[in-house]
Amino acid sequence: MFGKPITAVTYSEIKELINNNDLYEGNRLDFKSGDPKNIDNFAKALIKSFSSFANTHGGYLILGVDETDNKNKKFEINGFPRIVKNRSVIEWINQVINGNIEPKIYYPEPILIELPESDRVIVVCEIPESTHKPHMFKKESRYYIRHKDISEPANHYEIRDMFEYSSSRNDELNTFLEKKGLKSESSHFTQNPNTSRIKSDYFDVNKIFPVLLYSFIPKFPNKNLVKISKRELGKWIQNNSTGFEPMKGRTIFPVHSHSREIKLEGITYRSAEEKSFVEFLDNGYFEAGVCDTVFFKWDRSSEMEIIKFIDITLTIGHFISLVYFAKKFFEMLNYRDIVRIQLSLHNILGFTLLGFNEMKGSRRIHRYLKNNSYNKLALIEEINIGSLNDQIILDVSKYFATKILNAFGHDDLSLCFVDDQIDKKAFNYIRNIL
Repeated sequence: MFGKPITAVTYSEIKELINNNDLYEGNRLDFKSGDPKNIDNFAKALIKSFSSFANTHGGYLILGVDETDNKNKKFEINGFPRIVKNRSVIEWINQVINGNIEPKIYYPEPILIELPESDRVIVVCEIPESTHKPHMFKKESRYYIRHKDISEPANHYEIRDMFEYSSSRNDELNTFLEKKGLKSESSHFTQNPNTSRIKSDYFDVNKIFPVLLYSFIPKFPNKNLVKISKRELGKWIQNNSTGFEPMKGRTIFPVHSHSREIKLEGITYRSAEEKSFVEFLDNGYFEAGVCDTVFFKWDRSSEMEIIKFIDITLTIGHFISLVYFAKKFFEMLNYRDIVRIQLSLHNILGFTLLGFNEMKGSRRIHRYLKNNSYNKLALIEEINIGSLNDQIILDVSKYFATKILNAFGHDDLSLCFVDDQIDKKAFNYIRNIL
């Protein structure tokens, strides 16, 4: 409706919206009064609106707008209280929605728009269409859908259609994941045309060699999100390949124009020596792949020993930078919905963990942190890219770091994070292979 993130919506745009004579509430738009007579009944109405939008085609819910003339569709902005039941209105909304709808709905954080000369606000909520529908109002054990401007209980056939829709979307996603080599149970895990070209100074790529993939998958893999030309996309990628914490001063993937490969469905960049790559597809999917950046081998000739290791700080630090990039990338695409993030590690059996936070005390090889159990890991998390913030990025990064530590028989997160910080000094040791 707005054609841009709700964070960019202004008071004047809301005012223009309600003054539009052609405007009417429908299956994509709903207004709620700023003076609910019964807050508990109002909460039920919110639950019905959120679940019905998610179960239908998505939509916008705006709190703080009264309908003054139902016949002629006249509306008036009266604002909404900032505090509801001793909580901020956003905290209250999130608690109501997350506690009463199953399965959980993913939606961008609601935003507040200040009213001129008032202590009240307009609350704008965006609810995307879900790929995990139907969503139930738990207390009523009912599924709601949007019929014109009303949230109504779905009938048996509509419920069946919602389940079939989600099943079809899930099949599309699984087909795409299989094609990209991202199904961990597949014999083709991490195998694709890009990983087949990776070269290494440490490992024989003609045999078995370790690989790490960072993959970002929008929820509709069969829908094109990139609306600009390959030339424009390439220029945008090159202009936005640096400046992301914690690798702020470094390029986070190769962007050399001489190594660019343009295809019908997207663009791929490879490093000069083909030791890393990044691929962007028209459906919004992008993936970065590396070997030597995080995997190393130490030949201790004096002790007749070869130690293979993976650097956890570089692994997670690179991940954090890519997530910050993803936030900017999907904003450019005007995509604010669910993104599946997958970190894939393959051929890591027998590797030792290295790269501990110096504030913890040591970066030396720890002989006891050896992976003797797992040859491959697929770490997956779904996030709403429209709600992505520093805390969510930290939480997901710590979750992935914990899983990697667990695979190596350890649970001390401070080996990677100390006071919620990774060791930025570690990036001084990265060789320039991007």
